[in-house]
Amino acid sequence: MPISSPSSSRAATTKATKPVLIVHIGDHKTGSTSIQNAFSAGRVSLAGKKVLYPGLLDHNYLSEHAKLLARGKPAPEGRDGMPGFDLIAAELADTPDADFCLLSGEAFEGIRPEALKIAIDQFLAPHISDVRLVCYIRPHAGRTLSTYSEQTKIGWFQGTPEGMHRRTLKTGRFFFARRLRRWQAVFGDKLIVRPMIRSELLNGDVVQDFVATAFGGLPFDIAAGASGNESLGLEDLMLLKHLHAHMDKVNKGARLGLGWELAQRAGHLPRPKGTTKLQLHRALARDIHDSYLEDARALDTEFFGNRGLFVGDLEKSVANALDKAQPCNPKAHFNARELRDMTLVAETLAAMLDREQMNWAYWFRNRRAELLHPLPAASPGRRQG
Repeated sequence: MPISSPSSSRAATTKATKPVLIVHIGDHKTGSTSIQNAFSAGRVSLAGKKVLYPGLLDHNYLSEHAKLLARGKPAPEGRDGMPGFDLIAAELADTPDADFCLLSGEAFEGIRPEALKIAIDQFLAPHISDVRLVCYIRPHAGRTLSTYSEQTKIGWFQGTPEGMHRRTLKTGRFFFARRLRRWQAVFGDKLIVRPMIRSELLNGDVVQDFVATAFGGLPFDIAAGASGNESLGLEDLMLLKHLHAHMDKVNKGARLGLGWELAQRAGHLPRPKGTTKLQLHRALARDIHDSYLEDARALDTEFFGNRGLFVGDLEKSVANALDKAQPCNPKAHFNARELRDMTLVAETLAAMLDREQMNWAYWFRNRRAELLHPLPAASPGRRQG
């Protein structure tokens, strides 16, 4: 049976000569992988409508292409399963029956909105009838903790949750209101902003909520399938932290791929008894509260109907926090023999991954794609370099 979507302020899109371009711009840690997996695997169907989803996984790589275009430089053509803007334009031209074209990349969070507009205007505008942007915002406390977990998992951060808070506060990354204002200034009412708060999502599910939001309330079906980015317990996270500590010479792309691969495999194994959930402690929760209270008020006022969603979440984060900080040091979770064995594995992996002849970042990406799009091993779509 179709999943009924809620009424929307936007009328359901009718068939036009050219499709509507929908760009899902993130944010990070808001269920983007689950959304991308659902569309990439063809699990989403709209009543009587065709959605073009170019490529095999996500479109995060297009953020770098857009940056180059904004600097007046030519954008790459892309790679197998990763079409550039030029190839996406060609696919649009060759798909006259498409009602929508969806691009999804949480990495768009980190670019100037003008850069994306330049890319759309230069390549895609002749092939579309309209454009619509969808963005999800996760409340500050949860975003800080989830970003710490993700950056630790992929080996890009070796500190503590407090250190992550200090870093993001310094860069201003989680001052969401001012960033959303910039996107609004460029795209106006084409930008749709949703809160990544489970009680606010359709049936508590971000994929259902996205489909209902992005496609204007059309009835839809979503077939069952894997969600995506696995959430790790504290112990598994510290295991990965220890492994990555011995891989500082391995390039970031390979570490990212390895972290995703190991986390995905861990998610398919039974979770051990006594697994600890990563949580904030009260002192850090209060610091996050005080740092982002004005931003939360601005979000509530300007984007979420004055319902106090983001201020309320900050207050709950303090009330629900632990009294003491959790130990985010592998030595607190593993004995000397276990650490020694983990180091042996880590140094062996580092030696294997530190090879210029092999593009491990691309290989790991292909591994993820194969789970959604099984192909024979000899397929040219599985190019490794």
